[in-house]
Amino acid sequence: MIGLPIKDKIEYHFNLDLKRKNKMAGIVNYIKESFGELKNNVTWPTWAEGQSLTVLVAVFSIIFSLAIWGVDTVFSKVITTYFQWIG
Repeated sequence: MIGLPIKDKIEYHFNLDLKRKNKMAGIVNYIKESFGELKNNVTWPTWAEGQSLTVLVAVFSIIFSLAIWGVDTVFSKVITTYFQWIG
């Protein structure tokens, strides 16, 4: 950049500005297309389906967390017993 004629510096900054504008236009276009896709091409569940699926996910999350807690408790007791036995 140092030592370039003023005309080249102006052209360089102009090109950078154009690249930024094109990138921004691309992002805006992507967001518009995404909203159009969600609005026109996605089949959304009904309110009742959404509620029942939410309850299903919550129940399985609780069951899975209890299973992990149980396995963790058993392993913890096994490891504690082992270290007491060797210690």
